[in-house]
Amino acid sequence: YSNLTREAYGAVREEADARGFIITGHTPEGVRGPGVPFEAPFDIAFSEILDDGFETIEHVESIVWHGLSDREDEVAARALTVQIAEAGVPVTPTLLAFHNLWRVADTQGAALTRPETDLLNPLVQATETDMYEYWSSAPAGPTAERDAFHLRMTRWLHEAGVTLVAGSDAGIFTNVPGLSLVEELELMVEAGLSPFEALKAATDAPARVLEREGLDGCAREGCAADLVLYACDPLADISCLHAPEALIRAGEWLNAEDLMALRESARHHNLERTQENVIGGLAAQGVDVSALGIN
Repeated sequence: YSNLTREAYGAVREEADARGFIITGHTPEGVRGPGVPFEAPFDIAFSEILDDGFETIEHVESIVWHGLSDREDEVAARALTVQIAEAGVPVTPTLLAFHNLWRVADTQGAALTRPETDLLNPLVQATETDMYEYWSSAPAGPTAERDAFHLRMTRWLHEAGVTLVAGSDAGIFTNVPGLSLVEELELMVEAGLSPFEALKAATDAPARVLEREGLDGCAREGCAADLVLYACDPLADISCLHAPEALIRAGEWLNAEDLMALRESARHHNLERTQENVIGGLAAQGVDVSALGIN
């Protein structure tokens, strides 16, 4: 994660190597001291991470922050995309994560209650109160400019040949599970990918990155028998993905009515049960749950 110290990051890498684990996530910066990043460099340079064997690097937002010292510099950005491409490290842009911050700022908080947000876990919402308040009063102009730069950065990564993997950061802030992935693909198309390329970023590319090629992200004999069926053509209009006609999952057929019923059931939460499960699980691991701000 971003704020790992150099020592902690080194320990993570050693343990991962010893256990045969992969590493992925935000690029660690080290201790974020005074003046970082505008007046002082990061403790761990972004370039140090590129040969550390990350399965994916998460968030264009984090790459702009760490790799460009939060500067919207096209020349530096294009040079950085070439470095990432040459290192062969896939990137998960998760454009929606910051885009939703802009949505909330732009609507002064109204986007927090837009359609489908009732699918969010109420426990997550309870822990996000401070973030909701901050972004509801944040200036929309600078946030919109940064959001637009993230789109351009994604296009430059794509043009440089970086493997892009679709991710959604679903479940946190106001990123609605399921819907957030479709919205992410729409943003990738807005960034400059074709609908076909965006669909590959959610199917074929993850399968290759996760070394599940030939099992996932494909539709032929021997592949996992999960298919989403549409009456429209997402290659012509990516927003078609909002309206599946049916789903075949593990051999089970679910029609549009079945899918709607599943979505409706997700609106009925049990906050008490969720809270007990989460806090109980964390406490069993010795985690101090007081920081969550809930009892």
